[in-house]
Order: sequence, then structure tokens, then C-alpha cells
Amino acid sequence: MADAVKIRRNPDLEDKTPFKAPLTYVPLDKRLDKDNEIKQLNSMKMPVTPDTLPYNNIVRAGIGNLKTTFLEGYFGNGPDQALQVSGYVKHLAQSGTTYYKQNSSKDEVGVFGKSIGETNTLTGRLDYTNSSNYFYGYNLQHPPATLDVAHQYFNTLSGEGEIAKNYKDIENDFTYALKLKGYLFGDRFKARENNWY
Repeated sequence: MADAVKIRRNPDLEDKTPFKAPLTYVPLDKRLDKDNEIKQLNSMKMPVTPDTLPYNNIVRAGIGNLKTTFLEGYFGNGPDQALQVSGYVKHLAQSGTTYYKQNSSKDEVGVFGKSIGETNTLTGRLDYTNSSNYFYGYNLQHPPATLDVAHQYFNTLSGEGEIAKNYKDIENDFTYALKLKGYLFGDRFKARENNWY
């Protein structure tokens, strides 16, 4: 035959017989219950968390050499989300024996409060610090017969208060906050200083 009338087709040598895996069926013999009534759900018990017992208060005290006394206490009202009130007390004093009146002490007291309302949040704190020392001063060329020391103490009263509007996801919402903070400082020799903003 001439080349023009020959069919140019090669035989398909690939095996395309589909594989059928053997299947076995096990029917379930189960009765279908038709229940139109809704059953009451059983309540689920809450898991016990390790912080179920809140530790709101702590007090520490100690005594050391150089007649050192130490006291520290922190107090709070607990895990209330809307109202938080706390306070603290600190004391540290010591007395050396190398020099006359080698005494120093520092005392601190403070309170803090925060109340979260529906519209505004009020926050405030008040702190008081007292530091007491004895200062030495004399001419090295002419030391006095008896050493005279000057008792000095420093007092600082500080506080701050704030009122702020709670955040709400509202477009173009008017928000505001007002905060006042400052301190008063004084010592035994009537030095005074104050700052407010």
C-alpha cells in the first residue's frame, strides 16, 4: 500500500483494567428510637484551678544584726473585677555602734483604689514616705570635745487621681480622661517643695 493510505496508529500497551478490592460488610443490628422529647443536659463540673484560693494579704518581718528591724505588709480586697482596693506598709531601721547616733530608718505607707463603672473608671493612690537620719559635721582641724549630731528627717506625701471614660467600640465616640498628680516634700528644718500637674 502507498504511504498515503496507511493508518499510523501504535497499539496501546498499558493495562487499564480497574482494580476492585474485595469488600466485606457487617450490618449493625440496632433499633432506631424515635424520641420527640428533648432530654435535659447534665451540668458539667468546673475544673479546679490552682488559684481558687486568693492570697490577698502578706506580712513579712525580720530582725538582723546592727539592730536592724524589718516589717513589710501588703493587703488587698481580692479578685473583684469592678473594685480594687489595696494598701502596703514598709519599715526598715538600723542602728550602728561605730559612731554616736548611727541610726537611720525609713517608713512607707500607701493605699490604692480603682473602681470600674459602666461609663467611667476612677483610679487613685496616696503614698507617704518618712526617712530619718543623723548627720555629722565638724571641722577636722578643730574637732569638738563632744560630738554634736543633727537629727534630720524627710517627709514626702504623694498622690494621684484619674477619671477616664471607658472604651467602647463606637465610631467617632467622644473619649476623655483627667489626671491630677503631685507631691509635697518637707524636712525637719522647714525646707519645703511641692509639684502638681
